[in-house]
Amino acid sequence: MTSSLLAGAVIADHIAKSFGDGTLPEFLTKYDVNEDGSIDEEERQAIKEERKAARAGNRARIDTDGDGKISSDERGLLREQTIAKRAEERESLRESLRKRIIAKRAEKFTQIAGDDGLLSLREMTDLKAFQNMSEERLASLFARLDADNSGTVTLEEFNMRLRDHSSPEKPD
Repeated sequence: MTSSLLAGAVIADHIAKSFGDGTLPEFLTKYDVNEDGSIDEEERQAIKEERKAARAGNRARIDTDGDGKISSDERGLLREQTIAKRAEERESLRESLRKRIIAKRAEKFTQIAGDDGLLSLREMTDLKAFQNMSEERLASLFARLDADNSGTVTLEEFNMRLRDHSSPEKPD
């Protein structure tokens, strides 16, 4: 009886483990060092050691006074740093999106404005979005875009109007 249990344990120890359909989840593939499609015992131990080292590194980073304990002040500092980092990441994402939007807007404006880079009332009238608009309404809209009253709209004037949806200041 004991020998059959021991034999079963030895056999079970040699069976590589995988998940559900027999494939490894993406996050575990980096640990499959022998590339056999499963995580064996040596790989499991390496994962444990790596996680333990990462926890120790994080603990040392958080434990600023080096006393081996995480105080409430240290937790508060970590919380503040995490909040600041997330805010920085959000702002970085916003800036990236802002740049892509501005580039796309410039590309579309250039297509509409033509070679001279200036949008005229005639070019604006030809746009499908404005074809059913009355001439008076279209002229009013164009006048709000044309901040310097030059008779054309530059990309800068167009962008300025999109940022500031209020009517431009009229000189006295």
